Amino acid sequence: RPAAAMNANGSPLLIGGINASGTPTSTFTGLIDDVQVYGGALSAGDVAFLFGHPGQNLAQPGGLPELEPKFLNGQFVAGHDSTIYTSSNGETWTSQAASLTGDVNDIAFGNGLYVVVADSGGIYTASSLGGTWTPQPSGTPLPLNRVAHVNGQFIAVGGGSGTPVVLTSFTGTEWSNAATSAFKPPSCAAAR
Repeated sequence: RPAAAMNANGSPLLIGGINASGTPTSTFTGLIDDVQVYGGALSAGDVAFLFGHPGQNLAQPGGLPELEPKFLNGQFVAGHDSTIYTSSNGETWTSQAASLTGDVNDIAFGNGLYVVVADSGGIYTASSLGGTWTPQPSGTPLPLNRVAHVNGQFIAVGGGSGTPVVLTSFTGTEWSNAATSAFKPPSCAAAR
């Protein structure tokens, strides 16, 4: 059904409560995460996508990929489903041939290598974005959500069902499971 129209007024936006004459009341006492505001009603498919992909955005008008673009190695890079997109200006996007399995969740660049993490523990590497993507063993079937290149090494995080996964690699091709017994990453954990 169509969303109710929002009335333009001078009141600040309040999430998790009611603005009663400028005073927040009936406030929510828990934690609120991953707030996104849209200009219209979402379809059932949009809601299902957001539920299954925490922290990701819906595709924007003009073909902007779902994942937040990163500026890597002199260009903007983002992913959608199993496709990598590149842009020189952040506005016009070109899909790159990629032989990836599963949804692309994040991408990083370091030591002359691109690393992609995906669902089902997928890790892929390539020396160029239009080149051949090589699957790398991650040792986990759990989704990997974020990857970063920090202080000379790659760090990939993810997990599921209360089981966190933290993987590290200096090469991008050989991954080790870091000690995770005391580590509980938030859904947005990773240096960007």
